[in-house]
Order: sequence, then C-alpha cells, then structure tokens
Amino acid sequence: MREALKSKIKGTFYGMAIGDSMGAVTEFMHPHEIKKTHHILKELTGGGWLNLNPGEVTDPTEMMLCVCRALENTPGHNSFYQFGSTFFDNCCHEFASWLDSGPLDADFCCKKVISACRGKSHEEWLAYAANTKNFSHNEQYGNGSLLHTLPLILGGSSLYTIIGLSRLTHNNPICDKHITDFCLLMYACIAGDRDKIPYYEDLPSPTRQIKNTLESACYHLFQTSFFEAAVVHAVNGGGDTNMIGAVTGSLAGALYGYEAIPVRWINALDPKVKASLDYFTDLLYSLHSPGISA
Repeated sequence: MREALKSKIKGTFYGMAIGDSMGAVTEFMHPHEIKKTHHILKELTGGGWLNLNPGEVTDPTEMMLCVCRALENTPGHNSFYQFGSTFFDNCCHEFASWLDSGPLDADFCCKKVISACRGKSHEEWLAYAANTKNFSHNEQYGNGSLLHTLPLILGGSSLYTIIGLSRLTHNNPICDKHITDFCLLMYACIAGDRDKIPYYEDLPSPTRQIKNTLESACYHLFQTSFFEAAVVHAVNGGGDTNMIGAVTGSLAGALYGYEAIPVRWINALDPKVKASLDYFTDLLYSLHSPGISA
C-alpha cells in the first residue's frame, strides 16, 4: 500500500512537470493551429512562444518546487498540520527569490503580488491579494495558485493550510472553492476512484480562469483511459494548455501512478527538474499523513 502511494506521489509530480513542459509548447494556440503546426503534439519538443528547450518546465512546476523548499525549511514540517506563520513566510521568500531569478514566464496575479510584497510578512501578502482593487477580474480568479498546493495535498495537510497557501497570491472565495475541489479530485485520483471525476460532454472554455482550468482537466481525464492519452488530449486542446496540461498531468499521475508515464517522456524531462522531483517525492513519502492512501 505504501509503495503504491509513493508511485502516486511521484506520478503526480512527474505528470505535472511533463504536462507543463508539453503544454507550454502549444500555449495560447487554437486547436486548428496546433494541428497545422504539430499535427498532434506527442513529445517534449521544446519551442512554443517561450522558445523552450526540450524538457524544460515553466512557472507551474517552478513555483510548486518553491513550496517544496519552503516546506523542507520549516521546523516541524513533519507534522503536516500546524505550520504556523513560518511556513507561509518561507513560501513568500521562495516565491520572491524565484521571481528575482528571471523566470521565462509568470502568472499575472502571482507576479503582481510578489512584486508588490517581496520582503513583507505573509500577512501583508494576504491583505494585498485580498484587495480587489489591485487586480482585474481575470487576474483575481486565475489559475496561478492551483498547483502551488500539490505538496500540501500530497502530504495530507489540513484544508485550512492548503487554502491559506493559495491565498498568498489568490485570496478570494472563488479560488478557495476551486482549491477545495482540486483537493477532493486529487484524493479521488489517488484512491483510484474515477467515478468522482466530473463529466463534461463538451470541452469547457480553456482559459486561465481557475474554474475553466479545473473543468478542462477533468474533461481530458474523463475522455481518456491512460496517462499518455490524457496529457496528449490536454496539450492539443488549445488555450492555456500550459496550465491545463500540468493540472491534467498531475491528476492523471495520481490516478495511474508513476509507472504509467511513458519512459521516453521521463527521459526527456530536464535532469535538474527530475532530481528535484525525486528528492521531494522521497520527502513527502517519508513524512506523509497516514490518512492519505492509494
């Protein structure tokens, strides 16, 4: 049972990174444009509007790894329940260091909060992120915080802490609701319960909105029956394929496990990213809550 759980944790991390890398190549393209350019994108080719190297990842994976580092550097992280302010302050520091490093891309809302609040306490981040005057509608209800939560979800942290993390950059009831939905979906996939994946007859609008991103990922997952098909379906669907691919990949990795991921995709992923994913898989596996099972 525990080995199966480790496969699900590792599959979630790798699925997210692979979906991110592949989806970034087709990001913002219409399905017809994708078909004309790639026929069907099936490999980690690199390119796209960011001119990625093959196997390179972008902000969803990079910011998730920021949370992993913050978690590791928080005293008492092995409890996974009561982090206190130190964990959130560590996340703020990691996010700011990441943005200062000059990433290829950054979510609009995340970038705005980090730029305005770097060096400040997490309470000040929360206050800034909650002020609707600081954001457009699209920014405020965007999908940027969705995958930040993965390390806490996989570790069996409390929903209170998971939502608290999301609120550092997206502090509103709409995002809270969909973060909760994502948690429930992730737990269902880890348990192998496909019946809890919502069904959508038609592809939801593949935008940067958190609601649409989560619904699109469910659509791609429900329409397919194995890992590779789910990710290929997502990254060829058009729109915000970077984030939709990453969310679909994370859910598919949780549902099918690491062994279901094509070896050629694993081999094509950036070696430094793979080393980080392996390291934090081991950390979460060794410290996870007994309440989460495969």
